[in-house]
Amino acid sequence: MNRPHRFQTGCGNPSPENAVCVGPGTAWSNPFADARPLQEAFLKRASLGRFYYPNNADNRHWAAVELYRKWCLRTLDALAPCVASHIPRDLPPPPDFATVQAQLAGKLLASPCPATERSHADILALIANATNGLLLLTFRYPPPHQIIRNRRAAARQAERGLRAFRANRWAGL
Repeated sequence: MNRPHRFQTGCGNPSPENAVCVGPGTAWSNPFADARPLQEAFLKRASLGRFYYPNNADNRHWAAVELYRKWCLRTLDALAPCVASHIPRDLPPPPDFATVQAQLAGKLLASPCPATERSHADILALIANATNGLLLLTFRYPPPHQIIRNRRAAARQAERGLRAFRANRWAGL
């Protein structure tokens, strides 16, 4: 059986036959995508730690995906009260793992998010691919600033290695 994965789709783009749209207006949409006060409260609470999360579109998108992950794991109750007070009262129940696996097994997940960004469709694909729910418990996307910091650290390390290589090469002559 094919394993589900996601791809980017836009308005009016033709989708393959076995594609399921998980974008806005569908049963699989992210209910936190438009909840800007909740996203801002989540970022403000996350900024109390070691890192500062500026209130920009990238971090709000990350917050929406993280909130979706917590919603699927049914751990929204564990959020701080300052964040939990912004959760919509009419929030539908999260999707059941068995339902996700039954309906999305072997399907392509069409998401309007760019393929370079994280998406709630990635979480749905993880649930659909999991043989048990334990895989999702360890899954967490790093925030955008952490990804950039890790890339810069890797570039610095590569530069140091190149400098050391050049120094050793010329020292031997």
